[in-house]
Amino acid sequence: MGMKLSTLKLTLSPQRKAKDLKLQNLFANKFIIANKS
Repeated sequence: MGMKLSTLKLTLSPQRKAKDLKLQNLFANKFIIANKS
């Protein structure tokens, strides 16, 4: 659900895209760490 909304936002502007990608990477890392522990 959230991924579709974020991809729509990503197409709006490159700067927004970079910020969203950084946030997605942070969340992904948190989930990976949580799953490992």
